[in-house]
Amino acid sequence: MILASLLVAVLGSPANADDLALGLDKLHWGMTEREARRRLPALDGNELEPGQPDAQLMQSGYSIAGCRFTLTLDFEQAALAEIELESEGTRQLQVCDKRVKALLVRQYGGEEGGFSPARNPHGLSEYASWSSAQTNVTYGALKNGFIDITFRHRDSGR
Repeated sequence: MILASLLVAVLGSPANADDLALGLDKLHWGMTEREARRRLPALDGNELEPGQPDAQLMQSGYSIAGCRFTLTLDFEQAALAEIELESEGTRQLQVCDKRVKALLVRQYGGEEGGFSPARNPHGLSEYASWSSAQTNVTYGALKNGFIDITFRHRDSGR
């Protein structure tokens, strides 16, 4: 919480909390799989078949502040409902962690969310979450293991 508050003080006030952070601003909730492919051509996955309501697209090597992540887009009822970023490998994970935290705090603020190293029900080394009118964001990290960030549209079923 203190780190998040300090980062907000240094970086300035948060941006619009309903916008997607980490370079994902090309995407928006409710967009179709086809539209996502147009905006991020490196996405891979099977074409949606007629009548198929759910789909998943992925992209390995998605770069955020010089760090590599696997990007996964989940579509429910043919509309973008969830975005997940999972770190690739453990090399430079500590440096990536600091950069990603700074970007999240800049976008979503630090007062309510913050990064907690306290025990949490997820068994992670650090955990943080933010909510806005349209988006729930969770950040989880396991020291020397991984970083996982999930963006979830609040109108979605899960």
